[in-house]
Amino acid sequence: MALDLIVRGGRLRGREDDGPLDLGVKDGRIARVAPRIADEGPEIDAGGKLVAPTFIDPHVHLDKALITETVRDNVTGTLTEAIEIIWERKRRYDPDEILARANRVIRWAVRHGTTALRSHADVDTIGGLVPIEALLELQDQAGHLVDLQVVAFPQEGILQDP
Repeated sequence: MALDLIVRGGRLRGREDDGPLDLGVKDGRIARVAPRIADEGPEIDAGGKLVAPTFIDPHVHLDKALITETVRDNVTGTLTEAIEIIWERKRRYDPDEILARANRVIRWAVRHGTTALRSHADVDTIGGLVPIEALLELQDQAGHLVDLQVVAFPQEGILQDP
């Protein structure tokens, strides 16, 4: 069986006594682990370092990520003004702008080892469905990089903002 990738000389948690091991990857899954895999193909030298699964971020708000770059300053420093500022911004939400900010965060996550995220997207009468629609588009655009779950999140409260 031809492998898609071989990670050479990695250490595995729970198998520290085995020394450096090679990991053979096929179709995105570890297909073989051995002290030495004879196959050829694309390789990564782990250099005796730990080889571990990627990280998971189970709670992020990609619709609001980096939003401070696009809002006015909170002059009073109060929660009341912070909420006003966010509501002002939500009234002007643009799907492309949400996508651009969220895409930056996705790429940062991947560079730092996170490949599975669950993002909550505000759904309310202020921003409407724009946030969730943008993140569903992001799911399609970034699906080759991350596993992204999108959760509709009633940030303003179901009883307060039916």
